[in-house]
Amino acid sequence: MKKMKSTITSISLIGSLFCMLSILGCNSRQSENVQSESDETEVTAAGERTATKYFYINSPNNEGLAEIRLEEGQTLIQTPDKQYFGLLKEDKRKYYDAYDAVQFVIKYKEDGFKLRNHEENLLWKVKYKEGRIKIADNEEMTNAFEMKMKEGGRIKIEQNDEEVLSLRLSSGNSDAKRIGDKYLLRGFDASLTPAILMIDPLKETEKFILIAELLRRGK
Repeated sequence: MKKMKSTITSISLIGSLFCMLSILGCNSRQSENVQSESDETEVTAAGERTATKYFYINSPNNEGLAEIRLEEGQTLIQTPDKQYFGLLKEDKRKYYDAYDAVQFVIKYKEDGFKLRNHEENLLWKVKYKEGRIKIADNEEMTNAFEMKMKEGGRIKIEQNDEEVLSLRLSSGNSDAKRIGDKYLLRGFDASLTPAILMIDPLKETEKFILIAELLRRGK
């Protein structure tokens, strides 16, 4: 009987020791995972730490043209027939289509960024400084479109120092903002980015990507 009790006690102690070691091991792995996730967030966020934000671009009849969703480290652009996921990798953000193929690449600089196609050929170069945004289809920024906010919330678009367009976002008693009879916007607040919708040489998807990237930077 004493021998049996001794055996049971030994088994119980071994079992307890095993449980303690297992718990310590799990805690260690959890700690490593938390540290890993924290490090990944720090790298991928890269100055873009933000809660999820939504922006809507609709037709005057309130039909959805694009939804832009900004999350920490990634961007989602949804149109009626296409979807793009923008994932941050070091100093680039690659935009993938629904088939996981890269369609666009953003290359970041201190004072702006470049939008490239899937072959990384330049499409548009963007620079921002002192409340102004410049967009051009070449490295030298020749014939760039320049946007700036004027008094009363009016946005002015110039090219080669000549005014191309002047627009004002009207809201009335709603949180939605209208750009003439072309667009109905939600979530944009005081931003220069709606003016991009009015720059004709830009293709529709290019407009949405540039808007998303500038919104991330509070423009």
